Amino acid sequence: MLNEAGVPVPQIVAELSPCLSAWKKRKLTFREIDAVPFVAGTEFPVGDSGYHRAVVVPIAHPSLPNGHKRMPFGFAHGRKGEIELIRAGWHQAAELDYK
Repeated sequence: MLNEAGVPVPQIVAELSPCLSAWKKRKLTFREIDAVPFVAGTEFPVGDSGYHRAVVVPIAHPSLPNGHKRMPFGFAHGRKGEIELIRAGWHQAAELDYK
């Protein structure tokens, strides 16, 4: 979960929302992220008084060597589980009217 500069992406995203403060710590492992596979109700401040709500679904970049070994809690293992996560995040967003 690194961007092109080698910086862990969850830490970058965590800087944008207080709801993701647990991600600000050291580089997270897949095991830690898989324990809570998506974060619903994430609020990202916009401007002085607004915010954007979203469901955050962390996925592994296909080039990561261990991405296919993910075991997200409540979902299939590996890439299939990531597809299930994306669908679950989409459904969660629809239920919460985040579209």
